[in-house]
Amino acid sequence: MDLPSPPPALIASTAVAVVASLTSVFLMLRLRSLSSEPSAPKIEPHDEELAVQLEQAIQAKEKAEQLRREERTGRIKAEQALRSLQSVSKLQGSSADADASASDTGAVTLAPVEGAAGTRPPTDMLLRPIGHLHSVFKTRNGTPRQGLVVTRARATLRLDKSLKLDGRYAFDGIEHYSHLYLIFGFHENTNLPGAPLKSKVTPPRFGQKVGVFATRSPHRPNPLGLSLVTLDAVKDGVLHLSGIDLIDGTPIYDIKGYNPDVDAFPDATRPEWIPPTSSTDFSSVEFTEEALASLEHLCRRNTFQFYPTFQEAHDFLVQALSFDIRSIHRRSLAASQADAAPLEHAVQFDRVVVTYTTEATTVPGRGPSDSEEDVEPLVRIIRIEKNPRYFGANE
Repeated sequence: MDLPSPPPALIASTAVAVVASLTSVFLMLRLRSLSSEPSAPKIEPHDEELAVQLEQAIQAKEKAEQLRREERTGRIKAEQALRSLQSVSKLQGSSADADASASDTGAVTLAPVEGAAGTRPPTDMLLRPIGHLHSVFKTRNGTPRQGLVVTRARATLRLDKSLKLDGRYAFDGIEHYSHLYLIFGFHENTNLPGAPLKSKVTPPRFGQKVGVFATRSPHRPNPLGLSLVTLDAVKDGVLHLSGIDLIDGTPIYDIKGYNPDVDAFPDATRPEWIPPTSSTDFSSVEFTEEALASLEHLCRRNTFQFYPTFQEAHDFLVQALSFDIRSIHRRSLAASQADAAPLEHAVQFDRVVVTYTTEATTVPGRGPSDSEEDVEPLVRIIRIEKNPRYFGANE
C-alpha cells in the first residue's frame, strides 16, 4: 500500500535541518584534516560520501521550496477566484440589501457591467464616504443649484474615523490650493430604489427635455456629483470651505485639487438653456426692524455655527436670498395670490429659521424714461428665530 507523501512544508524543514547537520560535520572534518596535514589534503572515501549526501540534501531542499511556492501560488489563485464569485453573487443576488445598507451609511454600490464577455466584476466598485459635510444648508430647499454661486455659504469637512487616517497628515499640502473639487453622493434623492431611469429630463427653469448626461440632474445611473468649492483654511485636520452648494450630511467620496493651468478653459461654452449663474433673481433683500433686532440678539448669543459676527450672518442671508430658492409649487401659489397679502416662506440656514416674503416694489426713474417707474422684485426678511432642531424649548 502506498503511503501518502508528507506535505511540502515538512519536507522543506527536514531538508534544512539535514543540510545544516551535514554541513557542520563536513566542515569539522575538513578543518581537522587541514590542521593535521600541512601538505595538500587527501580526500578520504568518507569525505566523498558526505559530499554526495550534502548535494542530495541541497537538491531536496530546493525541490521542497519549489513545491511550497507552487502550493502558495495555487492557493492565492483559488482565493482570488472565490472572491470574484462571491462579488458577483452579492451584486446579483443581494442588491436590495446593498441598497438598504447604502442608504444608512452613504455607501454607493455600482451595478455590474454587462459586456460581450458577460458580467465583469473587476469594474464594480463599493464606494464609502471619506467624510460627511457639515454645511450651513440644512435642507434641499434653500440650497444653491451650483457651487460658488453663494460665495458666503460655509461648511466644514473632517475625515471619517473608520478610515483610520489622521487628517493633519492626510490633508498635508492641500492648503496650497485655493479651490477643491468634492465628489459627493446625492443621498437625498426622492426617486424610489429600483425605479426605471429616464433618458431625458427637464432642467429647472427650462421647458424642454434634454439628455440626462447633458444636465447635472441628481437622478442618474450612478448618483454622484461634482462640486467646486473654495478652500478657506485647514485647521487641526478639518477643511473649512465656502461657496458650498451641498446640504448638511452630504457624503463626500473624494477630494481633488483644482489646478487652473489644466482645469480652466477661457474659451469653453455652455448650452443657451443654462442661465448665467452670476445673475440674481431679486434686486434687493431687506430686513424688518424686528428681523434685524433678532439677528443682533442671536449673534450675541453665539447661535450661528458658521457666522460668529452680525455682519457675516447678515451678508450671508442677503446673498443666499438674492436667488429665488422657492419650489415651483410655492412660486405658483404666490403668483395665484398676487392680489392677497404676501405669502410667507420659511427656510433653515445654519441653526436658525428665516421667514421671508417676496414682493414687487416700484422704483422711480428706473423705467424706459426717467419719469417712469420700474417694478422690481425684492425679498423682505420678517423673522429670524432659533431652530428648535438644535435648541431645547427653554433655550
